[in-house]
Amino acid sequence: MDLAQYPQLREEMERIVTQHIRDRESRTKTQVLLLIDIELAYMNTNHEDFIGFANAQQRSSQMNKKKAAGNQEMFLLVTSLRGVQSLSSCKT
Repeated sequence: MDLAQYPQLREEMERIVTQHIRDRESRTKTQVLLLIDIELAYMNTNHEDFIGFANAQQRSSQMNKKKAAGNQEMFLLVTSLRGVQSLSSCKT
């Protein structure tokens, strides 16, 4: 269909298409800016400087072992002091 034969139809189509493009322009700009923000916030966990989940999990379990050992030592010390205290009270 040749639109040159129907100038009013061509003008109306151009107006509708142009208006639709203008309406979508602001939403498109918003989406592009959001995508840029997402890309900037991306954390590359495969980078060599990133400790990664495996290393983090290993470090976490090591720290938990250290904390548990410290708590056990403290508990033994308190238990030993109570034992000494109760032994000393029995002697008197």
